[in-house]
Amino acid sequence: MFLSWMKPRTRLGKWMDDNGVHQNWLEKKTGLSPNTVSELCNNKDYIPRTNTRSKVIRALREVDPGVSAGDFW
Repeated sequence: MFLSWMKPRTRLGKWMDDNGVHQNWLEKKTGLSPNTVSELCNNKDYIPRTNTRSKVIRALREVDPGVSAGDFW
């Protein structure tokens, strides 16, 4: 059941939810701001810079070594 107060998640946001990864963990691992991580997880129109994508993928590979940028963007 879709709840109206829930924001739609991006592929990254859904992956994080499915793998128990919290946004604050990603903030700490990457040094990205809470606003940037929120955009990455919730805004399907947000296109991160190459440097941002690299930081995210590097951090997520601690959870799943097989993850790649193509999985999300």
